[in-house]
Amino acid sequence: MIDEACSKHNVHESHYGNILIALTEAVNNAIHHGNRLDPTKQVTLGYEVKEGRIIFLVQDQGPGFDFEHLPDPTDPRTWRSPMDVGVPDACLGRRRGVQR
Repeated sequence: MIDEACSKHNVHESHYGNILIALTEAVNNAIHHGNRLDPTKQVTLGYEVKEGRIIFLVQDQGPGFDFEHLPDPTDPRTWRSPMDVGVPDACLGRRRGVQR
């Protein structure tokens, strides 16, 4: 899906690694935190293009969370572990989209 979106919409190759990392983190969070490792639940991936930006979508079957009120991912005092920056980074990346 990433290859298709990047190729079809002429995303510069320098963005590919960041997209891959962000989507990997988002999918892992969806599996672990959203679906709580329940093998009967699914994670859906997709993308849409709006106003010259590609917006990648990751949806799980969990209860959801308010990503507008997550702790500041750049403030180490809010980290429980070094892995805690993934959700905010993935959400912020999703809100910004990827500019072609």
